[in-house]
Amino acid sequence: MRRFVGLALAFAGMVLAIEALGVAAAWWRGELVPGWTDWLLLAGLPVLLGLWWRHLSPFGRCGGACLLPEDGGRNPDKPA
Repeated sequence: MRRFVGLALAFAGMVLAIEALGVAAAWWRGELVPGWTDWLLLAGLPVLLGLWWRHLSPFGRCGGACLLPEDGGRNPDKPA
């Protein structure tokens, strides 16, 4: 159940981030006069991107998941 809730929250966060990016791009180009929901998305965009970077991005998880291991390929998260 906990895994399902986490996946549902991650999905909802990504949907909100994509919508916020679309609103931000339209606002930047001058195609949008933001309403209150658009302002909420624009205000929440840094938080959503920060959460994505910290928890979902391969660059923020486990201290750099894309880096080469320093100890000859041994995974530090798994016991020997």
